[in-house]
Amino acid sequence: MLRQKYCDCRISPTCCQSGWKLALVGSRFTTPTESRYAPIEGEALAVAYALNQTRFYVLGCNNLLITTDHKPLVNILNDKSLNDIGNRRLLNLKEKTLQYKFTIHHVTASKNKGPDAASRYPGSKQERDEEDLADDVAVIAEARDALFVVTNLVSWEMVKEHSLEDETFRELTQIVRKGFPRIQDLPPKLRPFHRFADEMSVVDGVLMLGHKIIVPVSLRKQVLEALHAAHQGIAMMNQRASDTVFWPGISIDITRVRNECGDCNRIAKSQAMEPPVAITYPEYPFQMICCDYFDYEGKNYLVTVDRYSNWPSVYQGNGKADNLIKSLRDIFITFGIPEELTSDGGPQFTAEVTKDFLKSWGIHHRLTSVGNPHANSRAEIAVNRKAYAHA
Repeated sequence: MLRQKYCDCRISPTCCQSGWKLALVGSRFTTPTESRYAPIEGEALAVAYALNQTRFYVLGCNNLLITTDHKPLVNILNDKSLNDIGNRRLLNLKEKTLQYKFTIHHVTASKNKGPDAASRYPGSKQERDEEDLADDVAVIAEARDALFVVTNLVSWEMVKEHSLEDETFRELTQIVRKGFPRIQDLPPKLRPFHRFADEMSVVDGVLMLGHKIIVPVSLRKQVLEALHAAHQGIAMMNQRASDTVFWPGISIDITRVRNECGDCNRIAKSQAMEPPVAITYPEYPFQMICCDYFDYEGKNYLVTVDRYSNWPSVYQGNGKADNLIKSLRDIFITFGIPEELTSDGGPQFTAEVTKDFLKSWGIHHRLTSVGNPHANSRAEIAVNRKAYAHA
């Protein structure tokens, strides 16, 4: 429904009763392929169709407002770049909207009665579109080729056949086509898929997550064996799977397969990296602080950040331990004595006078590892912000 604004209110779809006047109404039936679109794909199709039908009115309009009652579509058409969209159909539909300048807002279904009514009485019947068919063929071809790279033991036809035989996948296919209910209304076995609802679609009877194939349970063992065939480790297995196949918990299954492999354990690095020590989180302001130094225009500065509130403090210094102690004493008097101070292994922080000073105040000194600056990331971020503020 195309409406034109006549009132002086701010641009809003619900500003006043007489502010918007109807200019054009249109609707159509979906093609057989479109009828099997996921809800978010169907909503995107409606926006692309509406823009095309009203292009002589809205092309070049600088104050074009689109409203929809499908909230996930707002982020996709307003904020997401093309690189962030993995779903081929959504990508193609978004590309069709790029020539228009608009903002899209969400409205509740109760305020979207006009389009709802028109959608129940379509004005024209749409035959199967060749471009629409080509989209499906392209998706299938791309997924088939990617699957063959990972494993030549599992084909598109096998995934389709096993998906039809899997009761869970048959039920999930119907839900994807009709639209996901609330997570509480889903059977427990389908709830892990709810978080991916906006990215899932059905192509030729196969469930897809963006451009990745969702593998039924009966084929997952074969896929895992193929991913692990080269004994390349967890990271490489995840990388190969990330572009091709998916199921909830695939990363956990990949880790399990790797850990159970005797050959991988024998050829693994003898001095593997130790797991990081879990960091303790503060419970109140200035319980734990981070420190670091930076130089700007030939002058040296100390920056401290409270890990609880992210409150920064900057003191001019000379890089020496005595000056550091003086600045820390001012901080402790002003904000209270912390339980822990985090810093790198700079000479002013590791000097004996600094150690004695912190020990006398009962403060635990947490030193970060060499070459591991993200362990003191609060202070590093504060340094970047301060440098940017000066610039």
